[in-house]
Amino acid sequence: MNQDADPAPAPDFVLGPAAEARSARMVRFSFGGLLVTQFLGALNDNILKYFVLFQLAYQGIWDGALGKGGLGLVSLLYSLPFILCSGLAGEICDKHSKRTVAVHMKTLEIPLVCLAGIGIYFREIGTTVFALFLMAAQSAFFGPAKYGMIPEIVPERRLPRANGSIGMTTNLAVILGMIGGGFTSKRFAEQPHLCFLILLVVAILGRISVLFVQKLEPKDPQLRYHANPFHAYGSSLRLMWSSRDICRAVFAWAFFYLVAIVAITAIPEMKESVTLDGQRIDDEQLSYLEAALAVAVGIGSLLVGWLSRGRIAKWPVLAGTLGMAAAFLTFFGLPHTFGAVMAVLCALGFWGGFYLIPLMTYMQVQAPDAARGQFLGTANFLSFVFMAVGSGVYAAMRQADLAWHHVLASCGVMLIGLATYVWTVNLEGRARGMAPAR
Repeated sequence: MNQDADPAPAPDFVLGPAAEARSARMVRFSFGGLLVTQFLGALNDNILKYFVLFQLAYQGIWDGALGKGGLGLVSLLYSLPFILCSGLAGEICDKHSKRTVAVHMKTLEIPLVCLAGIGIYFREIGTTVFALFLMAAQSAFFGPAKYGMIPEIVPERRLPRANGSIGMTTNLAVILGMIGGGFTSKRFAEQPHLCFLILLVVAILGRISVLFVQKLEPKDPQLRYHANPFHAYGSSLRLMWSSRDICRAVFAWAFFYLVAIVAITAIPEMKESVTLDGQRIDDEQLSYLEAALAVAVGIGSLLVGWLSRGRIAKWPVLAGTLGMAAAFLTFFGLPHTFGAVMAVLCALGFWGGFYLIPLMTYMQVQAPDAARGQFLGTANFLSFVFMAVGSGVYAAMRQADLAWHHVLASCGVMLIGLATYVWTVNLEGRARGMAPAR
């Protein structure tokens, strides 16, 4: 008997409406626990990340401590664990119960925030950044468990709505994390312990909420780990490559993160020319633009989940591609006013939500049960690779003296080409009980 498995829940032999109602309540309760857990985890990551970024800039306590490229170095260190660990994380999630993995990761988060608290309180930049790196690694292991649990908890006809809810709450966590990082950063001089206390409370609440997720069985308890951390990527990529539709869907999903990182990177550059009431925008107004983009992605994700009505269809992906392309192309002649830029960023984020959710749902239902963790971990790895490429593309364009709005408009041209690619992706076949699109 596998000792790592969660005990199987007692079977319910009572059939009929009462049993079905109990099952539906259990699904809502369990998914609610997962929703709260992932929200709190994303919130903690972003509070710490933005606290560090704010203290490295704007005359913070660590201003200049990491050199001129300090902000970029922190972003790289935050992304690196997702590239290095996602394959191993997928193997662990397939060999063991995904719920067990999630519980261990949320338990580990508590001592990690304590380490971050020590670094913050004693103003040790090395300790704090190292803690941020470890928290990113913890999140990299939690990711495949989170997305892999959803198809095991939620009936497949409700997967689009579930993914839409996950997308909405994740973006809400990013916004609140940004606000929390700024809030604690501004009050650091008077209350140096405040950031640690918030991180600790959120971590403890996340550890409690994960216990409400129902017990799950491991999918491949005989799986052997590989010394090469990139082995899972190779086997999953071969599986993706074996099906033209799966391969195209995965790469279409990952490509989103290339244009997303270009848009996110461009926002701070907007301070050089975007105006409000005739004055250039300041850091606070800049944060409103970032928040508007994140909120719009969340709204688009939630709406497309409801509109899908239990079906995976290509039209939201195609509509999202064309909508994002139109929003990006608008930057060619857009007035550089705060209101105009915010409106276009909202449109960009909204259509981005439409684009993402059907592709994520398709990957979840097409991934093999016994290798879903590795499959989704590899997809996560590809998204961060594309983010790295996007960062390079943005840097190269700016080095070539292209203005930020011309860089964004160029993304619209790329997305028009992507629309042709998306048109060839077949998402409408029946997959494990998922109703075919109409």
